[in-house]
Amino acid sequence: TPANRLLFRGEAQRAKLICQRLLQLHGIVLRDVSGGAGLNECLRISIGSREDMDAVLAALGAILG
Repeated sequence: TPANRLLFRGEAQRAKLICQRLLQLHGIVLRDVSGGAGLNECLRISIGSREDMDAVLAALGAILG
């Protein structure tokens, strides 16, 4: 199956804060993978559909401005 995950580094805000805000404000759950080697402040997004991706991108835009 094709991969449906995206990894990104939160530079404007800490990964933990981004995760908390996405969950509290938008009901979106991301995985904070910052504990992995070389993954400081990184988040993993699992995408199920185009609509899911659009929702995540809109929520990130609202949070990160």
